[in-house]
Amino acid sequence: LDTLVRLSTLLGASDQQAVDLRAVVEATLAPYRDAGNLHLEGPRRLLPARIARTLSLMLHELATNAAKYGALSRDGGTVDLAWSSIEAPEGRLVLTWTERGGPPVEPPRRRGFGCTLIEQSAQHGLGGTARLAFGREGVSCRIELPLPP
Repeated sequence: LDTLVRLSTLLGASDQQAVDLRAVVEATLAPYRDAGNLHLEGPRRLLPARIARTLSLMLHELATNAAKYGALSRDGGTVDLAWSSIEAPEGRLVLTWTERGGPPVEPPRRRGFGCTLIEQSAQHGLGGTARLAFGREGVSCRIELPLPP
């Protein structure tokens, strides 16, 4: 709930507003940053509020799972979140979430709510893709989203 309040304050009431991606990431992941095991890297980039809101929900799901089961659930675990923009031929935002140092990962036997939320939000909500990988060393996710001009 704290994350939703921070995000709502940041975004305001209008879907027409643009908001800085780094500010969205920092507001979304604030509850997990105390231990210094989250590393963020990427340029400042304005996003429409609609994209920022959906992306925040996706990142919140990744962080929650990392805190319960993954790299953020134990000392020494880390998460690297990096993003960049690809401008040509069409604008795209690429984010990569990489967990290391957590418990050994077993691929899920079935697709749960979190995986579905992340993948469907990217595809149907934003016209992009999200690819989750469950490597033994940690979960990773690559999100690609089209950016408006």
